[in-house]
Amino acid sequence: YGAVDTAMLARTIAWLKSRRDGKGGYLRDAKALDSFGRASPEVTDAYITWALVSAGERGLEKEITKLVKLSETTEDAYQLALATGALLEKSANASKAGLAAVARLAKMQAASGAWMNADHSITRSGGSNLHIETTALAVLALLKTEGYLEQARRGIAWLQNNRSGFGQWG
Repeated sequence: YGAVDTAMLARTIAWLKSRRDGKGGYLRDAKALDSFGRASPEVTDAYITWALVSAGERGLEKEITKLVKLSETTEDAYQLALATGALLEKSANASKAGLAAVARLAKMQAASGAWMNADHSITRSGGSNLHIETTALAVLALLKTEGYLEQARRGIAWLQNNRSGFGQWG
């Protein structure tokens, strides 16, 4: 979508980067009033870094290093999908770690085509909504590299079969 105000994007990126904690994560506001603001630090940090890297931001070495560690240790498919997506972006400059992460992510795919093993999303989704969000992020990550087209197709087929009606999910 090309009509997003570039000044607004620049302000948002600058604000997010100003919230870095110096350890690869981001400062959180303890006054969050709803569950949206209560995602775990692992989910929140991965989501923000993924968003910044996807927007082409550079200078996120500590944040990328934290995602590499997360991608090596997490058993949560949502967290791994976010980390993998960020690590496979050209601007992340972490292709070796990204390739290892995508291989781990592909192995987490269920026989149904979905990615089911996740605790919560950035919006604290659960149940089928969480599976849909996780599968969508995993498919996006898989499509960033070669060799995982069949897994991506199975994920897409699962998503298509799990619409709640009229082309909607969740």
